[in-house]
Amino acid sequence: MADEITVVTGLAVSNGTRKAEMPVVRQVLDQTGTDHVKGTLSVNFETAETAIPTGDIGADDGGLLYVHNLDDTNFVTVHGTGEGTIGAGSDAGGVKILAGEEQVFRFAKTPYATADTAAVEIEYLLLEA
Repeated sequence: MADEITVVTGLAVSNGTRKAEMPVVRQVLDQTGTDHVKGTLSVNFETAETAIPTGDIGADDGGLLYVHNLDDTNFVTVHGTGEGTIGAGSDAGGVKILAGEEQVFRFAKTPYATADTAAVEIEYLLLEA
């Protein structure tokens, strides 16, 4: 099979006379396996980091990860451990997702989420890709 995954991206700003745009691009990708994991997760502030469940997707297989921060106040940081492509642990940065925002990115190791100042709920979808 081919072309099982669709990712749509774009970005634009219009601030007075300053305007910039990256046009909307629709990417169609092949799925390398058949596995996916979808769910919601409570990211506890008291815990240093919370693993995002990968189900049958191997920790080193990687794929695409969609995360929606369902909180209306606090941000969450999504990162990897070891040598993952989305950071090398919570102290090494990662992808900061503000309250109400959503992101899609590729991951190569088990993804983790770290809450900022209070517990947050996230919605996620992992695709083996």
